[in-house]
Amino acid sequence: MKSTCGCSYHDYCSGCGYCTNCCRCCGGVTGPQGEPGFPGRPGATGATGADGADGADGATGATGADGEDGVTGPTGLTGPTGPTGPILQPFLNSNIKGTQIIANGDAVTFPALGEAPGEWYARGIDYDGTDTFTIRYPGLYSLNCVLSLDTTQGNNTFYIELNGSSAVAGTANKNDIGQIVLTRVGYFAEGTTIRIVNGSGHPVTLSNATANSSSTGHLALFRFADDGLD
Repeated sequence: MKSTCGCSYHDYCSGCGYCTNCCRCCGGVTGPQGEPGFPGRPGATGATGADGADGADGATGATGADGEDGVTGPTGLTGPTGPTGPILQPFLNSNIKGTQIIANGDAVTFPALGEAPGEWYARGIDYDGTDTFTIRYPGLYSLNCVLSLDTTQGNNTFYIELNGSSAVAGTANKNDIGQIVLTRVGYFAEGTTIRIVNGSGHPVTLSNATANSSSTGHLALFRFADDGLD
């Protein structure tokens, strides 16, 4: 039997009718592998893939340098006025006690420092413990002094002595007995010294009432303004 290809080879393919040497359906024996071909050209770039997950936070960097100061903001509103504190001016209040014989040119004496019960009291005015007061705070002061006389000589005069020499506010009593009142309103500088002095030209006796040993006289001195007027 001949195959379709005309060969007398007895083996032939039933699928195509050719002998097995010329068969178009059956493959032949695999030959040895050829040399690798040259690489093909790179294909086109594929589409961008989806974003990956966020990585972990990095370490904190060093603190940067301070920036320049900003512009100063506007001044705030003024707050309400606070409460007024206590007002206290320098003052002196003293009794004049017991019988005193005041020689001409001498000063009236006042109770000693620490005498009890208190016969004098002062704040902001110094006292030497005998007859002299010293101003510590300058300002306008009011001074009033009352003296009780017990004498048989008339023309009795007392005055306020400032700084050991200046005589001001002299007051006279032409009767044998009675009272003399000295009054002074004026500016006293810091360090001014004050005494109540006999200027009668003769000794004068000051005396208290029998029932009150502190009734020989009285002195009140206080500051009522910080400074003098124009």
